[in-house]
Amino acid sequence: MIIRITPTLALLLLTSVLHAQTDTLDIQIPPAFPGGEQALFDYLKNNFNTPPETYRTGVKGTVAATFVIDTAGYVRDVAIVRPLHPAVDAEMLRLVQSMPRWRPGRANANPVKVRYTLPMNVDIPRRPRGIGMDFHLNIGAARWAGSVGKYFGTPYMAYESGILFPAGRLRIGVNIAGVNADLRDDRTIRDVPFGRGQAFVFGWLGLELQRPWNLSDRWIFSPVFSAGATFQSDIVTKGNSARARSWGFGLMAGAMLDWVFARHTIDKGAYKLQHSVQLRVGVLPSVSSNPIYEGAAGIAGIGYGLRMGKP
Repeated sequence: MIIRITPTLALLLLTSVLHAQTDTLDIQIPPAFPGGEQALFDYLKNNFNTPPETYRTGVKGTVAATFVIDTAGYVRDVAIVRPLHPAVDAEMLRLVQSMPRWRPGRANANPVKVRYTLPMNVDIPRRPRGIGMDFHLNIGAARWAGSVGKYFGTPYMAYESGILFPAGRLRIGVNIAGVNADLRDDRTIRDVPFGRGQAFVFGWLGLELQRPWNLSDRWIFSPVFSAGATFQSDIVTKGNSARARSWGFGLMAGAMLDWVFARHTIDKGAYKLQHSVQLRVGVLPSVSSNPIYEGAAGIAGIGYGLRMGKP
């Protein structure tokens, strides 16, 4: 037999009193939270964790949970009977399910099951979001097709970094990349002889656009598109001045996969930091002022990503 009792509870910015009411028979001793009614209020107030996502729009209203205190005093059969916000509902469930063992209620000197319905009034003000920022740094390898692939050894060492800012569901910012390679063999460029192993540095500065997709709580997939300028270092040789300076224009398309390994807050929760390991792959076609550098580079790298913003 389950005896229904409907207390009214106000939490956070709320105040209220518990009221007991029976629908089948009188109970001589109602269930009791360890320490009494005030201890119950304190438990709920001190253990309610405001979900960060509720700050984006603010949440105000009442969420209600129902649960049974069984004959041994344990909380059973917890359910939300009046939903308010998915994150608040989940937190309400967690609070109730985590309650310590109660003193069971009694009717006619026997322990009985008692059902409670707990309304909880919530008033979470909207918190303006601060300017977020994404930073990433990846190091990996590249392989160049076309003219460059003919003249320079592969694979090349590649490094790439970017700083982006949120723009709705997108991230937009600046991307910087570089590739180091050496001449594969002796080569004459513009009538100047260069020896094997001459260092070559390809640079890239572009405007990057990402669209993150949360695959799960830990995995984020982001298609990437970037457009910008390419530039190459001077190729020099002993006794000769630079003769192979080059610039050009490039487009990059690719993707980035983040595995979030840690999150924490700073400044008393005003900012949230998300740390991730990143895997980035892409293809960068380049049109250069010097044919020796024309082609398409395939780049793959792994590195570190940091996202910062207000919750």
